[in-house]
Amino acid sequence: MENKELKKKFRIICKKEKRACYNYIILGGFLAILGFITVIITFILARKFIIVYPTYQILFGLGCVFAIVGLVLYFIGENIFKNDLRNIIKIMRERK
Repeated sequence: MENKELKKKFRIICKKEKRACYNYIILGGFLAILGFITVIITFILARKFIIVYPTYQILFGLGCVFAIVGLVLYFIGENIFKNDLRNIIKIMRERK
């Protein structure tokens, strides 16, 4: 009975963790892409002198912040899932 209960808990945890981690990964990826796009557009517009110095600085800083926060969220989501999955697999192996 313990093995069946453990497998059931494993499935439930995996579903919950996958959803949470995918949310981190999707949000992080979106923010990182948004940040990189903002930085690229800022460079293009600044080269053509469409935007001036203070605006360029603000947009560049905002793009960098988005990119960094996005990458951090992305890697947090990946690491949470991997660590929890390793712990559950270790427990299942010990109980066999």
